[in-house]
Amino acid sequence: MSITETARETAEHADRNGRDLIGKATKSARKIADKVGERFGVADARELAHEVDARTRKYYAQLKTQVQARPGVAVGVAAGAGLLIGLLMASRRRI
Repeated sequence: MSITETARETAEHADRNGRDLIGKATKSARKIADKVGERFGVADARELAHEVDARTRKYYAQLKTQVQARPGVAVGVAAGAGLLIGLLMASRRRI
C-alpha cells in the first residue's frame, strides 16, 4: 500500500471519527445548555448550544480541508501524537 493510499484511508477514518465526535459533542452541549437554562433561567441556552455546534463544525471542516491538502503531514502529526501519548501512558504504568 502506498503512502498516499495510507494517508487517504487515515483521513477517511479521521473523518468518520470526527463526525462521530461532533455528534457526541453536540449532544453533550445540548444537555449542558438545558441544565444551564434550568439553573439560571437562561432562555437562549439552546441557541448557545447551536452556536457551539456551528463553530465545532466550522473548525472540523477547516481541519478536514487541511488534511486533504496535506495528507502526508496529517499522517506524520497523527503518528507523532500517537507516539507521544504512548510514551506518556507507558511512563505512567511504570510509576
